[in-house]
Amino acid sequence: MKKTFHATLSIGILAVFLGTFAGSCDHTVLQGEIHSPDAELRVGEQVLLELHVPEEQKDIHNEYWLVTPQDAGSFLPEGGSGRCALFMALKPGTCTVKVRGFFRQTNPQPITSMELTIHP
Repeated sequence: MKKTFHATLSIGILAVFLGTFAGSCDHTVLQGEIHSPDAELRVGEQVLLELHVPEEQKDIHNEYWLVTPQDAGSFLPEGGSGRCALFMALKPGTCTVKVRGFFRQTNPQPITSMELTIHP
């Protein structure tokens, strides 16, 4: 009986702890737009990409940029971070540029994405 009580108490404490922890995260869906010049992008060229976010999400921080497929291009300086990123086109085709960032929680969230066409 004593073992059953301790097991039940332990499970109860764990459930309360997890419930408190899960409820403390901010579940805001992040939004934004990537702005770029309308010029055609060719292999070897660079383009400055800018992230614009709504006023109510201006506290988004530690933004970082990703490209898929990875060999389509790279961000300068290496990795690309912040509200602006310089993208260097490396391979012709279509690629997806994504921006992720932090906003009132510990895990990065997707903010926005866009497709770029790179010409030879």
